[in-house]
Amino acid sequence: MKKSILGVLLLVLTITLIGCGKNKEKTIKVIATEEPHAEILREAKPLLKEQGYNLEITVTNNYELGNPAVENGSADANYFQHIPYFNQQNKNGNLVNVGAIHLEPIGLYAGTVNNIDNLKDGDEIIISDNAPDYGRIVAFLANIGLVTTIDGFDQLKEIDSPEKGIETKKVNFKFKIIAAKLLVTAKNNNEGALFFINGNYAITGNLDVKTALVTELSTNNPYANIVVVKKGNEDDPKIKALLEVLQSEHIKNFINTKYNGTVILVKK
Repeated sequence: MKKSILGVLLLVLTITLIGCGKNKEKTIKVIATEEPHAEILREAKPLLKEQGYNLEITVTNNYELGNPAVENGSADANYFQHIPYFNQQNKNGNLVNVGAIHLEPIGLYAGTVNNIDNLKDGDEIIISDNAPDYGRIVAFLANIGLVTTIDGFDQLKEIDSPEKGIETKKVNFKFKIIAAKLLVTAKNNNEGALFFINGNYAITGNLDVKTALVTELSTNNPYANIVVVKKGNEDDPKIKALLEVLQSEHIKNFINTKYNGTVILVKK
């Protein structure tokens, strides 16, 4: 009798463990920032459910948490960063970019100056303290004729100051660097002549991207936001399912409708 009971208990335990294993295989844990990443993931959740996957989304506004969470296995993937930021953070090579999803074009917005031709010596251009974007901003300024770049300039190579990428300026403006989350408030208070603001912060601050004086070109733009996984997990079926849904026509239509140009789906 005791052997029979023990046998039943072992069978139940085995079935339970198998079930837990299957649940783990069918659960996709993704850590993301709120806007637009987590919003896009929520739209993707029912599409993944149709394929038998349960998408668990952890939202953080701390960029420092996303990559360690994937590296230590507490998340299967993250979705919050663009390629240059990832390259700068992934020095040990333990993480892999499995696919680009969207682009948040950076915009140049008016402050006390409402036309770039009216920029004068001593005016301040306000930018975020995100160092991987410094080269991006210098390239933007070069494209609109406000600066020339140093020989061999590479916008993807990190510099600790935007000034280090500039050879000459059309006018002797200055940079003022502040926390990215304060950019929209500073713009609304006219605390500078011009403002560089990324799409995600424009969304958070309810800033209409169409009010930008100039918007970054999306063609061949290297600043796509990506899905990142731990090295060795690139071919996991649930990661492939996640990527397929995030790059789907449904998500493209969602992004186009909801963000109206502030966020753009990257073409495969």
